[in-house]
Amino acid sequence: SRPKVDRKELGVRLVFVASVLDASQAFWFALGPAFLPYEGPNQNPTPSAGCLLQAWMVQFNLISVAWYAIISLNFYYLLVKRVNARKLRRLLKYEFAVLFVFCAALAFICLGLDLYGNASLWCWIADVHPWSQIGFFYTIVFAAWATCIFCLIAARGAPLVSTGHPQDGSDLIDSSVAADESSSAVRSRLRKYIASFTFLWMFGLANRTGEAFRDFLKTGLV
Repeated sequence: SRPKVDRKELGVRLVFVASVLDASQAFWFALGPAFLPYEGPNQNPTPSAGCLLQAWMVQFNLISVAWYAIISLNFYYLLVKRVNARKLRRLLKYEFAVLFVFCAALAFICLGLDLYGNASLWCWIADVHPWSQIGFFYTIVFAAWATCIFCLIAARGAPLVSTGHPQDGSDLIDSSVAADESSSAVRSRLRKYIASFTFLWMFGLANRTGEAFRDFLKTGLV
């Protein structure tokens, strides 16, 4: 049926965009220390153009993190708010545009504040700015986590059958059995996305937070 096709196309587009963004992020991470400036006696040397490009792209690829929140929100509106999948699919380009502008703006702000440099494993916001790493990057990661978890909890409490709401429009169900299977499948995907997203970023967040507090304690004791 058309509703099933719409749901499938929505999922395919969400996952396709996530795959492209993840590939871009992986590419710039994979370059590793290729552009790292030679430290020498200077603890924060001027980064090269290549280093600045890598740092800008690593920061901009925060968009791949934010996209997981978009995936969760679309599942939330599909399951909980019973919004038509075709309508959600048509909104994706606007959601992507907002994220693109937001993440590009953050990346340019970091560039303007001269924050880019040696981040140990690659060029990014330099390790000498640990609180900027948290503020300009990991705060967004945490917000995406919170969004994903909220959507998962809300989706778990959503009814599996039609509520008769005007927005329902047979979007999620053709029968009570179909509704149960469809909702369960979507919730299963949502749990997998959140689990992988949390696992991939929890270590980085813990490491950078620890570095920031160590820097704070070190500065406070001097």
